[in-house]
Amino acid sequence: MKKVLFYESRPEWGGAQKCELELLLHLEKYGFKTFFLSSTDGPMIERIKKNGKNFVLFPVSERINRVRKEHVVSGRVRYFSSFLALLPHYWHVAKYLLKHSIDVVYTSQFRSQLVVAWLAKVLRKKVVWHIHGEESLQNMLGKLAVLFSDRIIVVSDRICKHYQDMFPEYQHKFHTVYNGISLDAVKENQKKTDIYRLVIVGTLIEEKRQDLAIKACAQLKELGFPIRLDIVGEKPPWKSNEYKDRLKRLVETYELSGEVSFLGWIEQPQQILSQAHIFLLPSDTEGMPLSILEAMSIGLPCVATDVGGVSELIEHGETGFVVNKGDDRELVHALRALIENEHLRLQMGQKSKERYEKLFTKEKFLEGVARVLHRL
Repeated sequence: MKKVLFYESRPEWGGAQKCELELLLHLEKYGFKTFFLSSTDGPMIERIKKNGKNFVLFPVSERINRVRKEHVVSGRVRYFSSFLALLPHYWHVAKYLLKHSIDVVYTSQFRSQLVVAWLAKVLRKKVVWHIHGEESLQNMLGKLAVLFSDRIIVVSDRICKHYQDMFPEYQHKFHTVYNGISLDAVKENQKKTDIYRLVIVGTLIEEKRQDLAIKACAQLKELGFPIRLDIVGEKPPWKSNEYKDRLKRLVETYELSGEVSFLGWIEQPQQILSQAHIFLLPSDTEGMPLSILEAMSIGLPCVATDVGGVSELIEHGETGFVVNKGDDRELVHALRALIENEHLRLQMGQKSKERYEKLFTKEKFLEGVARVLHRL
């Protein structure tokens, strides 16, 4: 039985961590023994505790813990200084890897990969890096992260080909495994058609473009459509309130206080999704968004931007519409087509659910990752 260590340098809670938790809890059914190690506490740890899974914390200094990917400053002196600060952490991790005879180290964050992958290779362990978005790998740190990987799981064929073209000598390392989810069943709701409910689910950050959803809502209202927009999500704790405040000012500017609701973070959004008519996600960047999968599993037609693996989730014109990034006019056109044509909306919603059941279930996701791990 192969032993897999899941290493998280910052166990936050988002799509990547949701997928990682499923692997941690369920890969044992596929012939693996799983372990979890982190350098800090966080929301993911609480969910691991709740599920009765053991974990280990080897803390790092607060200075190191505050550093995020976008804050990394180049320079040999700074790199060496960070390395020295991490030495106690490395010592404990190395002892853990050897004591438990770990075979594979799994990471799902760029930072985690940079911290632990080289150490795992020195100790002759296999390294699997699971990239859930569109990482910039052409700089020195990105190239090192790829070098120290034995296999790199990506979430879409489009992203996989992009990386294979970028690293022709390492094409064999990149493998596509679609994300998959499992949601509790929800009671079917009789949806009202006097108000058309749109829903967007995502962290309140600029890249998710909730501002475009608000602008689209304003245009639809101006065209005479009775609209309601539910915004599900909250800003990350390390972000300022600037973008969230800007969104609220936008609602006031367009006089949409009766149409737009900020619902905050909702752990299980299926009840909100089941009350909606259309799901939208006009992001500037994505990997394989779980929010779209959640909407598909409910049977919603989806409108989203053509970024990351979105076009592999949504069949344009069949299960929803894929629109160009940043184009609010195209977004409104797609939403209007679904609002005005109930038959099309219901048909796309049904096909959306069928596509989810065929390609994007939790079982298919687990099987895909297990195949990559078994082939190491």
